[in-house]
Amino acid sequence: MRGTALSWLQSFLQDRKQYVSVTHASPAATGGSFTSDMADVNLGVPQGSILAPILFISYINDVIGAIDPRWAPTLFADDATFVISSSKNEDLEEACNSGVGLLLDWFSVNSLYLNSTKTTYLRFHTAQNKNSSDLLLKAGIETIPRSSFTKFLGLTIDENLNWKEHCRLLCGTPKYRTRSL
Repeated sequence: MRGTALSWLQSFLQDRKQYVSVTHASPAATGGSFTSDMADVNLGVPQGSILAPILFISYINDVIGAIDPRWAPTLFADDATFVISSSKNEDLEEACNSGVGLLLDWFSVNSLYLNSTKTTYLRFHTAQNKNSSDLLLKAGIETIPRSSFTKFLGLTIDENLNWKEHCRLLCGTPKYRTRSL
């Protein structure tokens, strides 16, 4: 990108400022409202702008090059999912930790961070083989917790690859309550 297009994009991203303003909704709250000082913003894209999705995708486009392509990466908006398989627990744990380490390196170089509160792993298995052991996965000093299900592109996928949890969440029924028709 060069010339007028580059100048236009630079003017959109540079010399931005922001502040935070909080107003209590409750009349009983003490203090009423708070406004922070103005701060310079030199990273990121203004959320809600029409260019934000395109610029974000351009920004993270090369994350795929940071990992092993056999890990079946899927990127959607600001979510990333990787499928890693191995027949041995030790090899699987090593591959997962290696992959997370490569991602953390890429994040660091690109001034991003891994949201550890939203990061989990699933261990897919058949219903008959429920005793698959937990893995010790680390993202820096944080341990990545195992989950029995996760949201993926609007679907709830569980570790048994069945639809029980998805249907339960969709219908709002108590966990594992079934009804015969």
